[in-house]
Amino acid sequence: MGLDGQVYDYAELKTKRKNYVDIETAVESGTITTVLVVNVTREQADKFKKYWMMTDKAPPTFNILGGNCSTRASDSFIYSGILSRKIPGLDTPDNLYEQLVDSKAQTTSYTGYVGFKKAASVGDSKAKYYIEYKPYTHTADVNTPNRNSKSSSS
Repeated sequence: MGLDGQVYDYAELKTKRKNYVDIETAVESGTITTVLVVNVTREQADKFKKYWMMTDKAPPTFNILGGNCSTRASDSFIYSGILSRKIPGLDTPDNLYEQLVDSKAQTTSYTGYVGFKKAASVGDSKAKYYIEYKPYTHTADVNTPNRNSKSSSS
């Protein structure tokens, strides 16, 4: 396909895809999404951010197979030492999600209407965000990336 790659930070998402960062907009637009929180060390987080910033400066070409958003996220997880290998099978969000849930990393999954807010800065701490979350259902499937998946949080 060879489309131009794009990397968005919070500010760009809030402008270009507000329904993925603002919970009220997500509810109004019916945008149901899954966020997988992966607990990492400070060193891993710094390396992940470094890789992402390098990608932001020169986003690679987007291809549906083997060069998509899942591929780029996976590359960041590998660079930072959170994952040790590429996504098994096709590079899809569901396969990356499965790989992260099955890894040694501690994860928490949120599926429903999701938003992010900046947390108040304390001392020397860098700006952080917290998740706002409203599940779209109260069933055992609430932590799956989609209704057809068998993934769950660990």
